[in-house]
Amino acid sequence: PKNRKVFFRVLKYAAGIMLLAGIGITLYLLLNRPVTEDPITYTAFQTSYGEKKEITLPDNTKVWLNSGTLLQYPSNYGKVNREVVLQGEAYFNVTRDESKTFIVKADNIIIKVLGTSFNVNCYHEQKTVETTVVSGVVSLESNIDSPEKSIVILNKSEKATYLKNENRIIIDDTSNDIAMGIEANPLAIKKIILGEETMNAVIGWKDQDLVFDNETLEEMALKLRRWYNVSIVIKDEHLKQYRYKGRFKDVKSIFQVLEVVKLTTPITYEYNENKKEIIVKEMK
Repeated sequence: PKNRKVFFRVLKYAAGIMLLAGIGITLYLLLNRPVTEDPITYTAFQTSYGEKKEITLPDNTKVWLNSGTLLQYPSNYGKVNREVVLQGEAYFNVTRDESKTFIVKADNIIIKVLGTSFNVNCYHEQKTVETTVVSGVVSLESNIDSPEKSIVILNKSEKATYLKNENRIIIDDTSNDIAMGIEANPLAIKKIILGEETMNAVIGWKDQDLVFDNETLEEMALKLRRWYNVSIVIKDEHLKQYRYKGRFKDVKSIFQVLEVVKLTTPITYEYNENKKEIIVKEMK
Protein backbone atom coordinates (compact mmCIF):
# COMPACT_ATOMS: atom_id res chain seq x y z
CA PRO A 1 0.00 0.00 0.00
CA LYS A 2 2.82 2.47 0.77
CA ASN A 3 4.40 1.86 -2.63
CA ARG A 4 1.02 2.27 -4.31
CA LYS A 5 0.47 5.67 -2.65
CA VAL A 6 3.93 6.84 -3.69
CA PHE A 7 3.29 5.61 -7.24
CA PHE A 8 0.00 7.51 -7.61
CA ARG A 9 1.50 10.63 -6.06
CA VAL A 10 4.37 10.56 -8.56
CA LEU A 11 1.91 9.84 -11.38
CA LYS A 12 -0.19 12.87 -10.39
CA TYR A 13 2.84 15.17 -10.40
CA ALA A 14 4.00 13.73 -13.73
CA ALA A 15 0.56 14.30 -15.25
CA GLY A 16 0.61 17.91 -14.03
CA ILE A 17 4.05 18.48 -15.53
CA MET A 18 2.97 16.95 -18.84
CA LEU A 19 -0.17 19.13 -18.88
CA LEU A 20 1.85 22.29 -18.28
CA ALA A 21 4.36 21.24 -20.92
CA GLY A 22 1.56 20.59 -23.39
CA ILE A 23 0.00 24.00 -22.72
CA GLY A 24 3.40 25.66 -23.15
CA ILE A 25 4.08 23.89 -26.45
CA THR A 26 0.61 24.76 -27.75
CA LEU A 27 1.03 28.44 -26.86
CA TYR A 28 4.47 28.49 -28.49
CA LEU A 29 3.13 26.99 -31.70
CA LEU A 30 0.17 29.37 -31.78
CA LEU A 31 2.34 32.44 -31.22
CA ASN A 32 5.02 31.41 -33.71
CA ARG A 33 2.99 29.89 -36.49
CA PRO A 34 3.56 31.49 -39.94
CA VAL A 35 1.01 34.09 -40.98
CA THR A 36 -0.81 32.95 -44.12
CA GLU A 37 -2.66 35.50 -46.19
CA ASP A 38 -5.80 34.71 -48.09
CA PRO A 39 -5.02 33.76 -51.71
CA ILE A 40 -5.58 36.62 -54.15
CA THR A 41 -8.40 36.04 -56.61
CA TYR A 42 -9.48 38.28 -59.48
CA THR A 43 -12.82 39.69 -60.51
CA ALA A 44 -13.09 40.04 -64.29
CA PHE A 45 -15.33 42.05 -66.61
CA GLN A 46 -15.25 41.27 -70.31
CA THR A 47 -16.96 42.58 -73.42
CA SER A 48 -17.25 40.68 -76.67
CA TYR A 49 -16.99 42.27 -80.12
CA GLY A 50 -20.03 44.42 -80.78
CA GLU A 51 -20.59 45.06 -77.05
CA LYS A 52 -19.78 47.91 -74.67
CA LYS A 53 -20.25 48.01 -70.91
CA GLU A 54 -20.17 50.47 -67.99
CA ILE A 55 -19.06 49.16 -64.59
CA THR A 56 -18.40 50.53 -61.11
CA LEU A 57 -15.39 49.40 -59.07
CA PRO A 58 -15.53 48.96 -55.25
CA ASP A 59 -14.26 52.54 -54.69
CA ASN A 60 -16.99 53.96 -56.96
CA THR A 61 -14.58 54.52 -59.84
CA LYS A 62 -16.54 54.41 -63.12
CA VAL A 63 -15.14 52.45 -66.05
CA TRP A 64 -16.47 52.21 -69.61
CA LEU A 65 -15.27 49.13 -71.53
CA ASN A 66 -15.05 49.21 -75.31
CA SER A 67 -15.70 46.14 -77.47
CA GLY A 68 -13.30 43.20 -77.07
CA THR A 69 -11.97 44.35 -73.69
CA LEU A 70 -10.99 42.51 -70.50
CA LEU A 71 -10.61 44.32 -67.14
CA GLN A 72 -9.56 42.54 -63.93
CA TYR A 73 -9.01 43.64 -60.34
CA PRO A 74 -7.69 41.60 -57.35
CA SER A 75 -9.54 40.69 -54.16
CA ASN A 76 -7.19 42.98 -52.17
CA TYR A 77 -8.25 45.99 -54.28
CA GLY A 78 -8.28 49.13 -52.12
CA LYS A 79 -6.26 47.74 -49.19
CA VAL A 80 -2.88 49.19 -50.21
CA ASN A 81 -3.60 50.58 -53.66
CA ARG A 82 -6.24 50.29 -56.36
CA GLU A 83 -4.84 48.17 -59.17
CA VAL A 84 -6.52 46.89 -62.33
CA VAL A 85 -5.23 44.98 -65.37
CA LEU A 86 -6.46 46.00 -68.82
CA GLN A 87 -6.51 44.37 -72.23
CA GLY A 88 -8.45 46.34 -74.82
CA GLU A 89 -9.78 49.87 -74.41
CA ALA A 90 -11.36 51.58 -71.40
CA TYR A 91 -12.28 55.04 -70.20
CA PHE A 92 -11.73 55.66 -66.47
CA ASN A 93 -13.34 58.26 -64.24
CA VAL A 94 -11.35 57.64 -61.06
CA THR A 95 -12.66 58.48 -57.59
CA ARG A 96 -10.02 60.59 -55.85
CA ASP A 97 -8.23 58.97 -52.89
CA GLU A 98 -4.86 60.48 -52.01
CA SER A 99 -4.01 57.59 -49.69
CA LYS A 100 -4.41 54.90 -52.36
CA THR A 101 -3.01 55.30 -55.86
CA PHE A 102 -5.09 54.03 -58.76
CA ILE A 103 -2.94 51.85 -61.05
CA VAL A 104 -3.66 50.48 -64.52
CA LYS A 105 -1.39 47.76 -65.91
CA ALA A 106 -1.69 47.75 -69.70
CA ASP A 107 0.79 45.58 -71.59
CA ASN A 108 4.24 46.81 -70.46
CA ILE A 109 2.95 50.17 -69.20
CA ILE A 110 2.02 51.12 -65.64
CA ILE A 111 -0.33 54.11 -65.35
CA LYS A 112 -0.72 55.80 -61.94
CA VAL A 113 -3.29 58.41 -60.85
CA LEU A 114 -5.03 59.65 -57.70
CA GLY A 115 -8.24 60.92 -59.24
CA THR A 116 -8.75 61.85 -62.87
CA SER A 117 -10.39 60.93 -66.18
CA PHE A 118 -8.41 59.23 -68.92
CA ASN A 119 -8.63 56.76 -71.79
CA VAL A 120 -6.36 53.75 -72.40
CA ASN A 121 -6.21 51.91 -75.72
CA CYS A 122 -4.32 48.63 -75.33
CA TYR A 123 -5.45 46.00 -77.81
CA HIS A 124 -3.19 42.98 -78.20
CA GLU A 125 -3.08 43.11 -82.01
CA GLN A 126 -1.98 46.76 -82.09
CA LYS A 127 1.63 47.91 -82.00
CA THR A 128 0.96 50.73 -79.53
CA VAL A 129 -0.63 51.51 -76.17
CA GLU A 130 -2.25 54.95 -76.12
CA THR A 131 -3.08 56.93 -72.97
CA THR A 132 -5.11 60.14 -73.25
CA VAL A 133 -5.83 62.42 -70.28
CA VAL A 134 -9.19 64.21 -70.19
CA SER A 135 -8.72 65.81 -66.76
CA GLY A 136 -6.16 65.71 -63.96
CA VAL A 137 -2.61 64.33 -64.10
CA VAL A 138 -1.38 60.84 -65.02
CA SER A 139 2.09 59.27 -64.79
CA LEU A 140 3.32 56.47 -67.04
CA GLU A 141 6.29 54.18 -66.73
CA SER A 142 7.47 50.88 -68.14
CA ASN A 143 7.16 47.77 -65.97
CA ILE A 144 10.28 46.36 -67.66
CA ASP A 145 13.36 46.74 -65.44
CA SER A 146 15.91 49.06 -67.01
CA PRO A 147 18.63 51.37 -65.64
CA GLU A 148 17.22 54.10 -67.90
CA LYS A 149 13.58 53.65 -66.92
CA SER A 150 11.76 56.93 -67.30
CA ILE A 151 8.48 58.34 -66.02
CA VAL A 152 6.30 60.45 -68.29
CA ILE A 153 3.82 62.91 -66.74
CA LEU A 154 0.68 63.72 -68.73
CA ASN A 155 -1.63 66.66 -68.08
CA LYS A 156 -5.07 67.48 -69.43
CA SER A 157 -5.45 67.06 -73.22
CA GLU A 158 -2.15 65.23 -73.53
CA LYS A 159 -1.64 61.81 -75.06
CA ALA A 160 1.24 59.34 -74.78
CA THR A 161 1.83 56.48 -77.19
CA TYR A 162 3.87 53.47 -76.08
CA LEU A 163 5.57 51.78 -79.05
CA LYS A 164 5.79 48.09 -78.18
CA ASN A 165 8.54 47.07 -80.59
CA GLU A 166 11.09 49.85 -80.00
CA ASN A 167 13.80 50.18 -77.36
CA ARG A 168 13.86 53.96 -77.03
CA ILE A 169 11.81 56.78 -75.58
CA ILE A 170 10.72 59.79 -77.62
CA ILE A 171 8.93 62.71 -76.01
CA ASP A 172 7.56 65.03 -78.67
CA ASP A 173 5.98 68.21 -77.29
CA THR A 174 4.21 69.90 -80.21
CA SER A 175 3.85 73.15 -78.29
CA ASN A 176 7.56 73.96 -78.47
CA ASP A 177 8.91 71.41 -80.95
CA ILE A 178 11.28 69.83 -78.43
CA ALA A 179 12.21 66.20 -79.11
CA MET A 180 14.34 63.99 -76.87
CA GLY A 181 15.46 60.43 -77.57
CA ILE A 182 16.97 57.91 -75.17
CA GLU A 183 18.44 54.79 -76.78
CA ALA A 184 18.33 51.23 -75.39
CA ASN A 185 15.28 51.89 -73.27
CA PRO A 186 12.35 49.43 -73.40
CA LEU A 187 9.93 52.34 -73.02
CA ALA A 188 9.05 54.27 -76.15
CA ILE A 189 6.62 57.13 -75.63
CA LYS A 190 5.59 59.95 -77.90
CA LYS A 191 3.81 62.79 -76.12
CA ILE A 192 1.18 64.70 -78.09
CA ILE A 193 -0.94 67.68 -77.09
CA LEU A 194 -4.44 67.26 -78.50
CA GLY A 195 -6.97 69.74 -79.78
CA GLU A 196 -10.60 69.51 -78.73
CA GLU A 197 -11.67 67.80 -81.97
CA THR A 198 -9.01 65.09 -81.66
CA MET A 199 -9.78 64.62 -77.98
CA ASN A 200 -13.44 64.02 -78.80
CA ALA A 201 -12.36 61.50 -81.43
CA VAL A 202 -10.38 59.53 -78.86
CA ILE A 203 -13.16 59.19 -76.29
CA GLY A 204 -16.21 59.39 -78.56
CA TRP A 205 -16.66 55.60 -78.57
CA LYS A 206 -18.14 55.59 -75.05
CA ASP A 207 -20.96 57.83 -76.34
CA GLN A 208 -21.55 55.56 -79.38
CA ASP A 209 -19.58 57.84 -81.74
CA LEU A 210 -17.58 55.85 -84.29
CA VAL A 211 -14.75 58.22 -85.19
CA PHE A 212 -11.91 57.85 -87.69
CA ASP A 213 -9.11 60.39 -87.38
CA ASN A 214 -6.80 60.07 -90.40
CA GLU A 215 -6.78 56.27 -90.07
CA THR A 216 -5.86 53.79 -92.81
CA LEU A 217 -8.44 51.42 -94.24
CA GLU A 218 -6.56 48.59 -92.49
CA GLU A 219 -6.89 50.37 -89.13
CA MET A 220 -10.54 51.07 -89.86
CA ALA A 221 -11.13 47.37 -90.56
CA LEU A 222 -9.83 46.44 -87.09
CA LYS A 223 -12.02 49.04 -85.41
CA LEU A 224 -15.10 48.00 -87.41
CA ARG A 225 -14.50 44.35 -86.55
CA ARG A 226 -14.59 45.13 -82.83
CA TRP A 227 -17.49 47.58 -83.20
CA TYR A 228 -19.83 45.33 -85.26
CA ASN A 229 -18.38 41.84 -84.63
CA VAL A 230 -17.79 41.34 -88.37
CA SER A 231 -14.43 40.39 -89.86
CA ILE A 232 -13.15 42.46 -92.82
CA VAL A 233 -10.63 41.04 -95.30
CA ILE A 234 -8.97 43.54 -97.66
CA LYS A 235 -7.84 41.67 -100.77
CA ASP A 236 -5.78 44.40 -102.43
CA GLU A 237 -2.75 45.52 -100.39
CA HIS A 238 -2.61 49.07 -101.73
CA LEU A 239 -6.19 49.70 -100.54
CA LYS A 240 -5.03 49.27 -96.95
CA GLN A 241 -3.12 52.58 -97.13
CA TYR A 242 -6.10 54.80 -98.01
CA ARG A 243 -6.78 57.20 -95.13
CA TYR A 244 -10.10 58.43 -93.76
CA LYS A 245 -11.47 61.01 -91.38
CA GLY A 246 -15.07 61.13 -90.25
CA ARG A 247 -17.65 60.59 -87.51
CA PHE A 248 -20.66 58.27 -87.39
CA LYS A 249 -23.19 58.83 -84.61
CA ASP A 250 -24.86 55.68 -83.28
CA VAL A 251 -24.79 53.91 -86.68
CA LYS A 252 -26.29 50.43 -86.31
CA SER A 253 -25.08 48.89 -89.58
CA ILE A 254 -21.52 48.39 -90.81
CA PHE A 255 -22.82 48.63 -94.37
CA GLN A 256 -23.76 52.28 -93.83
CA VAL A 257 -20.10 52.97 -93.03
CA LEU A 258 -18.84 51.04 -96.05
CA GLU A 259 -21.22 52.87 -98.37
CA VAL A 260 -19.75 56.18 -97.21
CA VAL A 261 -16.23 54.81 -97.78
CA LYS A 262 -17.23 53.85 -101.34
CA LEU A 263 -17.97 57.51 -102.09
CA THR A 264 -14.26 58.38 -101.92
CA THR A 265 -12.55 55.05 -102.59
CA PRO A 266 -12.81 52.69 -105.60
CA ILE A 267 -13.91 49.63 -103.59
CA THR A 268 -16.57 46.98 -103.73
CA TYR A 269 -17.45 44.44 -101.05
CA GLU A 270 -19.22 41.12 -100.52
CA TYR A 271 -20.72 39.80 -97.30
CA ASN A 272 -20.52 36.13 -96.29
CA GLU A 273 -23.24 35.72 -93.67
CA ASN A 274 -22.16 32.21 -92.64
CA LYS A 275 -18.62 33.37 -91.82
CA LYS A 276 -19.69 36.87 -90.69
CA GLU A 277 -17.01 38.16 -93.04
CA ILE A 278 -16.81 41.04 -95.50
CA ILE A 279 -14.44 40.82 -98.48
CA VAL A 280 -13.25 44.22 -99.74
CA LYS A 281 -11.80 44.46 -103.23
CA GLU A 282 -10.76 47.19 -105.62
CA MET A 283 -13.51 48.20 -108.04
CA LYS A 284 -12.30 47.51 -111.56
